[in-house]
Amino acid sequence: MLNLLFDIDDTLYDRFSPFEPAYLQLFQGRFSLELRPLFHQFLKRGNEILDDAMEGRMTMEQMYILRFQRAMADLGAVITPKEALEFQRLYAKEQTRISVSTCLADALEFCSRQPVFLGIITNGPSSHQLAKYRTLGAASWIPEDHVLTSGEVGANKPDIRVFQTAARRWNLTPELTWYIGDSYEHDIEGAKNMNWHTIWLDRSCRSQTADAFPFMEPLLNCPPAGTSSGAFPAADRIAYTDADLAVLIRQLVLSGRNQAPIY
Repeated sequence: MLNLLFDIDDTLYDRFSPFEPAYLQLFQGRFSLELRPLFHQFLKRGNEILDDAMEGRMTMEQMYILRFQRAMADLGAVITPKEALEFQRLYAKEQTRISVSTCLADALEFCSRQPVFLGIITNGPSSHQLAKYRTLGAASWIPEDHVLTSGEVGANKPDIRVFQTAARRWNLTPELTWYIGDSYEHDIEGAKNMNWHTIWLDRSCRSQTADAFPFMEPLLNCPPAGTSSGAFPAADRIAYTDADLAVLIRQLVLSGRNQAPIY
């Protein structure tokens, strides 16, 4: 049986969709910052200290403060801890409105009617990630016992223990397992360490902008989905949009059903 495993954040939904309104509610008119570069720094700074928060070296509240303060400082703006926490409150509120795009939801619905195992492996505290899972309505396609959080494991992707836990729990075989995520380092390289196949949802077309973290709007003219990149060898397939990803998922399922090679 084909196994398709997904990340949640920036994979099943676009994290920029709650970030932008939260920022504008608090800071519109105060700073003249480009939001996409700020958003990418927000993700980068959060990833730098997520392990510290998950392993108890700092509280989640301290993590929320530092990731946003540091991201703002990277772009020359100074905010207080109180303002960082207020942003987090607004950001969390906006996350209660997140949704799976129509094209991706259709692809997941298609998969759920096929002999395919669907699961989720996601970084973050269990309660927080399961709340997103429920808000997204992902239970329509993926049962809750097919959701694994890093909080449950006690380690974060790309730590191989996260992927090993999933493999044991769900009896996954590498040749039939595909992992789909947005972070090349955390999702794609992590899954490849298990010899799983991978689809990188490269929303900002980083694979086409050299190795540097992209401080730009998503490119309008990325190559066709599925084209691999020599600079990012752990990605077996690359998608740039939800529509790209939906097409690749359907192709994998149909290839597996027809017993044709899928890699």
